Amino acid sequence: MKREISRRGFVIGGAYAGMAAATGAFMFSPSAAFAAGVTRIHVMAFTDMDAIVLESNGRFAMVDSGEDSTYPSGSDARYPWRDGITKGNGHENEVISYLHSLGATESNFEFYLGTHPHSDHIGSASQVINEFRPKRVYTPEYNDSYITDSNALWDNQYCYDRLVEAAHNVGATLITSFDTSAPIDPVADASAAQRSASVETDPSAGTDAPAAESLSREDIIERFGVDPTDPHDPNNSSELPDGRVRAVVPASPNERSVASNSQTTGNPVFSLGAMTIEVMNYGDDYKLYGRPDCNWFSLGVKVSAYGKTAFLAGDINNYDGDEDRLASLLGHVDFLKTGHHGFWGSNTTNYLHALSPRYAVQTGPYDRPETQVLEDFCDMGTKFYTTPDVAAEGYQAVIATFNSSELQINVADDSTHYRMRSLAPAVVRWGGHAGVASTGWEYIEGAWYYFDGHAYAMHESWKEIDGNWYFFGEDSKMVTGWVDWDGWYYTGVDGIMQTGWQKIKDDWYCFDETGLMLSDAWSGNYWLGHDGVMARNQWVDDGHYYVGADGAWVPSRTRPVWRSDTVGWWLEHPDGSYPQNTWEAVDGSWYYFSALGYVASGWQQVGGLWFYLNPDHDGNFGVMQTGWQNIAGSWYHFDSSGAMETGWIDDSGLWYYLRDDGTMATGWLYCDGSWYYLKEDGSMARGWHTFGGAWYLFSSSGAMQVGWRQDDGAWYFFSDSGVMQTGWVDDVAAGKSYHLRSDGTWDGQSRAL
Repeated sequence: MKREISRRGFVIGGAYAGMAAATGAFMFSPSAAFAAGVTRIHVMAFTDMDAIVLESNGRFAMVDSGEDSTYPSGSDARYPWRDGITKGNGHENEVISYLHSLGATESNFEFYLGTHPHSDHIGSASQVINEFRPKRVYTPEYNDSYITDSNALWDNQYCYDRLVEAAHNVGATLITSFDTSAPIDPVADASAAQRSASVETDPSAGTDAPAAESLSREDIIERFGVDPTDPHDPNNSSELPDGRVRAVVPASPNERSVASNSQTTGNPVFSLGAMTIEVMNYGDDYKLYGRPDCNWFSLGVKVSAYGKTAFLAGDINNYDGDEDRLASLLGHVDFLKTGHHGFWGSNTTNYLHALSPRYAVQTGPYDRPETQVLEDFCDMGTKFYTTPDVAAEGYQAVIATFNSSELQINVADDSTHYRMRSLAPAVVRWGGHAGVASTGWEYIEGAWYYFDGHAYAMHESWKEIDGNWYFFGEDSKMVTGWVDWDGWYYTGVDGIMQTGWQKIKDDWYCFDETGLMLSDAWSGNYWLGHDGVMARNQWVDDGHYYVGADGAWVPSRTRPVWRSDTVGWWLEHPDGSYPQNTWEAVDGSWYYFSALGYVASGWQQVGGLWFYLNPDHDGNFGVMQTGWQNIAGSWYHFDSSGAMETGWIDDSGLWYYLRDDGTMATGWLYCDGSWYYLKEDGSMARGWHTFGGAWYLFSSSGAMQVGWRQDDGAWYFFSDSGVMQTGWVDDVAAGKSYHLRSDGTWDGQSRAL
């Protein structure tokens, strides 16, 4: 509820990459200096954005360049402010500085390629283009009218138009479509202009490139009964013939932005030094039918040099089968930049196994991809890197170096990116070298795990190890204590399943040879009740037998008889005696007998503790109460011994507070220096709650939060009374004022007080 979802489907929270500079992640020089004969791919270590440098024989290029610090303010009608637009996450300075440190200049920067018009890929394109003045700029043509989901427009047009304007300003050739018959370095001649302007041209004609389906005007008319070139066709509406709905009716040429001018068609295959570059996944059908999101027509870039191959997948996913098509076209690659930052819908099993990369890098955190992806990498022996982990190790980039012998990676194999991450319900563990799953026991962050030669640790199952049985839970941690698995089992502090008689806390239990707890059954001369506890001092097995204080059956004991008179009830033993000033169990229920021997009822203080004995003549008169009891309109809780409880209690994972008189508290509670809120049912509040129109945040311990707090990666500020703040708030201690969105999240803006 308190999350802000960005255009790419991930959480914009604490802006990890934005903080990297402050923590020193980008304070180091590149791992190797500029060298004329070097051929390398640099995947910069940003989180949730792509900035990739190509370098070969002293020539440079970029595939995407990540976010910049600018965004549409909404003052220009062409670029309205929309929810999900990213602010305060710009890294253009780091990108430009990194390029300069490698030796990139205006004279040796060959091209810029933007895979698709999302700001996490081309937000800083205009700054990079203006700084290095590339000869060519590649990117798929874009207009908001191509997007069928109005919630996926964000600042796409803004970023695209700024890229196009920068390309024009520096005199670069702008290439927005591809044709294998086009020149390598196209010029804006008549034939090129004709190729780019025609909607009837099949961009994949004469090539094996993986273009999506492209239909001619006649094909469209025949299939859908719509003439896409005729704005007066009554069938040309915002609703497409197959039921999809456009967000914007396609604009006429004179209504389009600056982005439609001076675009050319280029060859998808060209060179950069020793590199052969091939643009893949291109096609123009998205302009005719629309797509829900720009990711659906993201370009991919294949890079080959010295017999080694890399594929930079942009935000390609498999929603419309793009990965399936690419799998058959690409074949094995040595280096893979995974698609779409690791999000669901990308990096399918068939695709990964077809590519079977030796190395893979993901521009997103390790715990994002589906477990299937990590299992696939493990099976293939792929060394898998993530940019957040790489940045945490002090690297500016994952650098793949091509040479005649092998492809090399700059990141050490013993880096922390080979560490445990929770991916419920499984846990993945990479061993001392990536791609080989750990085997055997691993002690990680205070818990034991067992790996059985797969990427998965054991989970939700029993495992026999060295003749002993162990159980591993949903989180893959070895379980100690009780296990509910088609019956109850118990494992010791060492995790080993118990059998036979076991004392657990103050009670005795018995487990058969399979570890199953016995209940409602005899084990020798001892009776195990319904809860598995060995019975004592009571009649058992439907009242036929009596067990004494040690739990053993007493053969000579016969049943007592209940007697009553005008005063009350008492219990007469076969020898004529009766209990006085003591507890006695009868048929599994406990009673307290007064000094005169009568059954007590109501509130009774015994041994300094308070008990409540049923006062109603309902067949259970005088029975000691346990658990929750509503007495005179107030709730109380009695432990298994019948004693009334006070203070904090944990009941099935929920916490309650009982006052000194035993009554359950509700509402606000001040305890041990913190405020808590107890809901109407008495359970302690955790997480986000709203009262009186104001939002509050409670920690996992229930304490109300004040001041700055981080939740789901986003920062919030709470007043001394716990109320979540919005708008400009003053932090006197910090000497600054911070701006918080309407949902309470800090948007990155601050100013001095």
